[in-house]
Amino acid sequence: MQLYEESTEAESKYPLNDIKAQIPFFCCYNYILDSSCQKDISKYIYCQEVGIPPHQGEYGQQPSLWVDKFWAIKEAMNVREYVASQKAKQKAKQNGSF
Repeated sequence: MQLYEESTEAESKYPLNDIKAQIPFFCCYNYILDSSCQKDISKYIYCQEVGIPPHQGEYGQQPSLWVDKFWAIKEAMNVREYVASQKAKQKAKQNGSF
């Protein structure tokens, strides 16, 4: 979360893309993608699909750490979908079907 906060303070347009691009220079992806991150991502997806809050209570009663994680995960998922769509468009263009 610290990298994300630093990137947003620098007013980067796509802070998660910036972080992803720099990870190989500093560490291994396996160090970043630990089991707790995977659990948070699973919780996010499950809650989105089922339409339930991750913790009991209303929005204002959710733990602030979870709210921060939620927005970071949401942005990462949006970036992932955008990159996948761009790759699909590029592949379709190369194949002449676009």
